[in-house]
Parts: sequence; structure tokens; C-alpha cells
Amino acid sequence: MNDTNGACPSFNDDIQGTSAVAVAGMINALRITRAPIREQRILYVGAGAAGIGIAHLMRMYMSANKVEAETLRRSCLFFDTQGVVHATRQGLSDAKREFAADAQTLAQYGIDDPRGMSLHQVVSHFRPTMLIGTSTQPGIFTEEVIREMARHVDQPVIFAFSNPTSKSECKPEDAIRWTRGRALVATGSPFPLSHSKKSPTSLDREIMSSSSPDWAWGRLYPRHMRLMMPCC
Repeated sequence: MNDTNGACPSFNDDIQGTSAVAVAGMINALRITRAPIREQRILYVGAGAAGIGIAHLMRMYMSANKVEAETLRRSCLFFDTQGVVHATRQGLSDAKREFAADAQTLAQYGIDDPRGMSLHQVVSHFRPTMLIGTSTQPGIFTEEVIREMARHVDQPVIFAFSNPTSKSECKPEDAIRWTRGRALVATGSPFPLSHSKKSPTSLDREIMSSSSPDWAWGRLYPRHMRLMMPCC
């Protein structure tokens, strides 16, 4: 997409469509939790095109909301099949290198050596407010991981976006149970809608109400030939 940008305008649903829906959900989750955007710590589990696309768009949104560059730098962390994505790791792609955590960022979260860290260990140190899964690793959001997240956050935001259902990072009902009904959960695969005693566990309506009309209105303006979205 970067190679043809401008010469051949295109839209990649896996990258840009996913990021639009994901960030819409993240924004609406913040409306529910009332947590300041500059205080968010976002752990992306999966560092492929979808995860990096979400991170790009979320960074754009945070920047547009006057979040300082230093805060942006330490607001997110990536974890993939090889563990923490950090600046000294060999063989990083350009897309991953852009979001690779440097030593200063890791030190702020008490991480001296990220090599070999488990997801549970990363959650314990980083204390994410949002857990975004695009890993296609089924069940990677284990009970241990989610309970550890919930120890540090009143309303954990847990998005298990991998599909099909067999690849989902967790089941919504499990995330709700392990957080005693406090989690805000969205998935990329269909699951039966369940309700906690406090509120529905699905953000589907809120997500769609935020993302779809914007795209629909964009089609009514023929002079706007390009819609700027992150690509990898």
C-alpha cells in the first residue's frame, strides 16, 4: 500500500478496516470508563499488519487529542510470537521497528531484560489498561493473564480480535468471569451475547455507531478522493 499510495488509491480491510473498528471501540470504551486518554497503557498482542494498523490509528487519535510525544512513546507495547517487541531485538521489520520499545521505555516499567518474558510477566510490569489481541493464538489471554490485568485496572478493556472463533485470544464469557464482570470485551469472531449483572459484555453497537457513519458520509463527498488512514 505504501508503494502504490497516491498512484493507485486503495483500501485494505485487514489493516484499515480493522483499525477503524478497533479504535472506534477503544474510544467508546474510554467514554464508558471515563479514563483520560493520556493515561492509557495499551498492550498489543500480535504485531502483524492488523495490530500495527490499529496502533498507527490509535496513535494518530491520541496525537490529535494533544497527547505529548513522550507520553505516546510509553503508552503502548507490542508482544508477538517472539515476545516483547524491543529495539535491540534482531530481525525486526520496518513496521515493527517503528513501535519497538527502547530501553528507557522498558525501564519505566521495571523491565531490565525483555528477552524470554511471558505475556503474564509483561502484563504484571506494564499494567495495561487495554489488551488488544490480533495474534491468532487461541487462548493466549489466559485466566492468569486476565486476572493479573484486572488487579491493576478497575475496568479492563479486552479486545480479542483474532478470527475465526477457533483463533480467538479468549472467550468473552471467560474474560467477564475472570474480572468479576468488570471487563469491557469485544471480539473479532461471533460469540453468544451474554450479560453480566452490571452491563452487556458486547460493544458491537457502540463500535459500529462510531465507525460506520463516518465512512458512509465520506462517500457523499466526491471531491475528497483520498481518506487518510494508516497503512503498513
